[in-house]
Amino acid sequence: MWSGSFGWLPALIPADAGTFRVTDPVLEEILVDAGGRLVDGQPPDVEIAEVSHISGDARLAIARVDPEHQEGGRLLVAAAIRGRETIRARLAARRVGKRLRALGYSETVVVLWDIDQFVHLPGRRVTVRRRAAEFLPQRALVVGRREDHGPTVLEAVAEEVSGQVGHAVEYGRPLARQGRMVAVADEHVLRIAIGPGRKKIKQHEQTLEFLAAAAPSVIRKRVPRLLAAGKLGLGEWSVEERLSGSAASHQLGQRLLDECIDFLVALHNVALADGGAGTPLLEKAKIVAAACASTEHRDAVLELGSNLDAELSELPRGFGHGDFWTRNLLVTGDRLGAVIDWDSAAPGSLPLLDLLHLTLSARREKTREYLGEAVVRHQLPWADAGGDEVVDSYCRRLGIDVDSRLLKWLVFAYWLEHVAYELDYARDRAGRPVWMHNNVEIVLDALDGYAPTRSGTRLFT
Repeated sequence: MWSGSFGWLPALIPADAGTFRVTDPVLEEILVDAGGRLVDGQPPDVEIAEVSHISGDARLAIARVDPEHQEGGRLLVAAAIRGRETIRARLAARRVGKRLRALGYSETVVVLWDIDQFVHLPGRRVTVRRRAAEFLPQRALVVGRREDHGPTVLEAVAEEVSGQVGHAVEYGRPLARQGRMVAVADEHVLRIAIGPGRKKIKQHEQTLEFLAAAAPSVIRKRVPRLLAAGKLGLGEWSVEERLSGSAASHQLGQRLLDECIDFLVALHNVALADGGAGTPLLEKAKIVAAACASTEHRDAVLELGSNLDAELSELPRGFGHGDFWTRNLLVTGDRLGAVIDWDSAAPGSLPLLDLLHLTLSARREKTREYLGEAVVRHQLPWADAGGDEVVDSYCRRLGIDVDSRLLKWLVFAYWLEHVAYELDYARDRAGRPVWMHNNVEIVLDALDGYAPTRSGTRLFT
């Protein structure tokens, strides 16, 4: 399944394309949602399928090379698997290119990519520091052309933005995020979505506008300014200023942690006219339950969601970032310079979840553990022991009396929100047993030790 895997679309679809032939039902929904038209009995502008299903009558064909996803755990195992899959993808792409040329496409281009990584467009330089995994993409797209197809949606958006800012916007290799694309230029950041991913673009825009108007200076000076937004072809886009700094290291120094706490406390206290109640955690639990293979796990997560709503109902809700971790923090030395990527931000968020995400993500960058695995091995025992001075400092400033019982509930809430998000935006993960075991089942199996699994059996002690 390709669900959540179409962030590359703006980089390859012509801006003037309107008709499509595709074989994937998820992609059909995305294109129709964006305003595209599906055709069968006539040549389309663009055809997207595995090469065996390419008819060859479209003016542009995109053949996917998407090997079965292979997962590894620790660094050396994961690197070996990625290296093998990268070689397989490159060899398969060569064969696909020959097939497209046999269908009459005189020009073929291989584009390597992976989810949440660079789309390796020819002639584009890297404008941000790469992680090790980004040298070994596991997926490829082979584009076949037989005529000048005009600018892509990404190229047309860059040209539109260039006209608005008064100089050429030269972006590097764009990132294929879940359902959307991010292209980083020297002074600007472009965000483009085709289909439902535009909801994240809109959420990001609205958050930047809201914080610019209502947030205190400790936040405003660290949040990029939204410069423009619009729609072009099938794509919806926004552009913001690019703030200086480099991504924070997983070695979180005390000064950076202190500034992160200052930022998160101020963010939580940003007032909204409607207050914001947040989405009930039971609704998140339903998303996870739908992905579970066993009745026992489904029942356990639904009861957990219900208990969380009851136990955390009295906590003060506030504004949360939703993805507060080192890659979204720009630093200069040991100082927090900027916080980016606000498309998961929301009012009505529980306290502490952003700080939990920051500290656990920093640990996972070192250990290479899955989220659920790290929650069970590190975060739940830490909460059971009463936390530490970092979380005490944060909670004191919000007026929260924290103890091990409350911390455990908040850890489960953090886990539930994040796995529900992952399953909602990349639904193919429900069919990946390794991912489900290490992110979902391992936590639900740990409930007996930390939380009730059946009504009335036990509460935290």
